[in-house]
Amino acid sequence: MTTCELGRPQEGLPLIEESLRHRPQTAHYHANYGVKLIDLRRFDEAVTALTRAVQMEPANPGHHYNLGNAYLQSDRAATSVDCYRRALALNPAHHLAALQLGMALHGAGQRDEGIAHYRRELAARPTDFALATNLGALLQDACDIDGAIEVFRQALVHEPKNFFAMNNIAIMLKERGEISESVKLLLRCAELSPTSPEIRSNVILTMHYDPLQPDEAIAEQHREWNRRFVPTSSGAGHLNDPSPTRRLRIGYVSADLRDHVVGRALLPAFRQHDHAAFEIFCYSTCPEQALTKEFQKRADHWRAMAGASDQDFLRQVREDRIDILLDLSLHTSDNRLGVFAAKPAPVQVSWLGYPETSGLFTMDWRISDRFLEPPGGNRVAVGEEKAWLHPDCWTCFEPAEGYPEVNPLPSAEGRPFTFGCFNNYCKINDAVLHAWSRILNAVPDSRLRLLTKPGTHRRRTLEFMANQGIGAERIVFQDYAPHTAELSQGKLLGRYHDIDLALDTFPYTEPAQQRRPAAVRRPVRRCVRRGRRELLPGKTCAGQAPGRAPGSDAGFAVAGRGRLHPETRSRLPRHVG
Repeated sequence: MTTCELGRPQEGLPLIEESLRHRPQTAHYHANYGVKLIDLRRFDEAVTALTRAVQMEPANPGHHYNLGNAYLQSDRAATSVDCYRRALALNPAHHLAALQLGMALHGAGQRDEGIAHYRRELAARPTDFALATNLGALLQDACDIDGAIEVFRQALVHEPKNFFAMNNIAIMLKERGEISESVKLLLRCAELSPTSPEIRSNVILTMHYDPLQPDEAIAEQHREWNRRFVPTSSGAGHLNDPSPTRRLRIGYVSADLRDHVVGRALLPAFRQHDHAAFEIFCYSTCPEQALTKEFQKRADHWRAMAGASDQDFLRQVREDRIDILLDLSLHTSDNRLGVFAAKPAPVQVSWLGYPETSGLFTMDWRISDRFLEPPGGNRVAVGEEKAWLHPDCWTCFEPAEGYPEVNPLPSAEGRPFTFGCFNNYCKINDAVLHAWSRILNAVPDSRLRLLTKPGTHRRRTLEFMANQGIGAERIVFQDYAPHTAELSQGKLLGRYHDIDLALDTFPYTEPAQQRRPAAVRRPVRRCVRRGRRELLPGKTCAGQAPGRAPGSDAGFAVAGRGRLHPETRSRLPRHVG
């Protein structure tokens, strides 16, 4: 055991096995062996060893607890629930079993039971930080933003410098549209955890949603990311074959090679690869899904890299001798910018995560287009990353499988004309709400449908719109669909059946908001302003002409033209795409 604890399991495990051969009836030998097998992710063997320990000492709560861990980590949550409950029945004070039970219930699809369990445990141990953070995570998953923030704030009372709880509060403040407060907390998190590139990436991404953030502040955070996480030896020693006749090796790095907006945007281009000229590698960091198989079929080499360390990732890319390595995440969650920081490929390119610069000194290009790039240049870009401008559009889009059939516009069936926006609420600010209120005032009796999680931001939205003369009955909030294995992007498109015309946000627009409605033949109206992080006037990705600037009354009148002119309204779907 000591040898294993010292980080030498290859030496320690045979010693435990030797002890078992000499004393096979010693329960704690089987238990120790099972625990070490869990560490090595040999879960089936761990279950066998720990089941033997339980059979030999059924009254030992620790054996049941460890067996529960083996089941939970091997995605058998329902079975682990029984193990943890047995451990607690034998020892009600087994706080680790109590902690794991809540997560096991959640994993078994019993989230409400997990939340209730944690509330009971936290009432008995109100200073237990781990219980509080786990409860907060389950409430966050249940879309109870206000409840989760309250629990995490209570946890911070006992550990005021814990950046984990602080980071989660910042994420949920962002989801409530309180972007400036979210940025402040994230900057504090970055101070408390200066070695975390993930926290610094979260700062950068969140700042993009804040219309009050100056460009230079975002550029400075890009520079800070580079100062802290880009090694000075980046890019040294590429050993790629210089032969001009061989196939170029292209590598894609993504957590979204699945039924995700990035995966859907990539797939059309992926299908067009010339495999005679290019050898395609995929470095996937996401669990396998149905759409993942589409990428696997079209890749020459597939690398499953979920959970791999940056060093292991780098080693693989270098062994594969990649010529052009593409990052499809930028600073979004589960990015692998730490790999790109070491520049394992001679040419590195960012694309698709969101329409902006990665800000990495080691990124050579970003794929963009003439509509996305500000006329005066990108003021948040730093380093050597250059824009490669596609003449038409930076991305394609393939509608998700199972997307619903086109239905009549709601207003064509006698219902009120309904505008809608299904962007994340973090992109909805006061200027956006003011523009939308003017649109609603220009179209009497119209409605606005918004996709939001429950929380105080709903009340704040109603109060803001009331001050603009828009009654609460005209604002319809739609809950997020609960996440299930069967939930697909196609099914989510059914939301657009309830609206006549989709509205986009600013200054941070959502390209998917323009592509998704086109799949069910809904028009999109955008209030577009020139500047960073905004789509510029011109043809949009879905093929619509853009709207005018927020101050244009003509733009608001056009947004409501379907309501005012029934003949035009009936033709609108046929003009999209």
